[in-house]
Amino acid sequence: MGSEYEIDTDNVERGAIARYDGNEVKFDAFIDATGQASLSVRDLPFSSLLAQGVLRNARTTDNASIRGAGTDGGSVPTGGIDLDEAFRPKFEENLCNRLYCAAISFVLRKMPFVQGITSSQEIGGIVSKAIIEDIGASGGDGLLRSAPSPLISL
Repeated sequence: MGSEYEIDTDNVERGAIARYDGNEVKFDAFIDATGQASLSVRDLPFSSLLAQGVLRNARTTDNASIRGAGTDGGSVPTGGIDLDEAFRPKFEENLCNRLYCAAISFVLRKMPFVQGITSSQEIGGIVSKAIIEDIGASGGDGLLRSAPSPLISL
């Protein structure tokens, strides 16, 4: 449909009308699968971390630099929260890394195709493995009741 379109679900009894390029198509059933809106560092619900200014915007590989287009570095800010491979925020200060940010809305800008049940299951597996490894490294018996409680943002 291109970037200039309108989806009207208010003026139909059921379904939707799609309007684009002077065309109008009526659908008897309509599923809005546009996903969640992405969130930025400013949207994180931990005000003390925000006030300390220790969080960074996510960065991702600059495809232009890979193609040799002459950009400056190899990564560009994309928004969202800069996370490590276990979905923990990368702090600019030496802070506890037991905060896990697995909320798709926060990782969406860095990983634009991460959506749905499959991605949620994969992210949950990565986060739970990191928590279990952290418990083992801290001398816990492997049970969550014996270890410091990590903060999980879902």
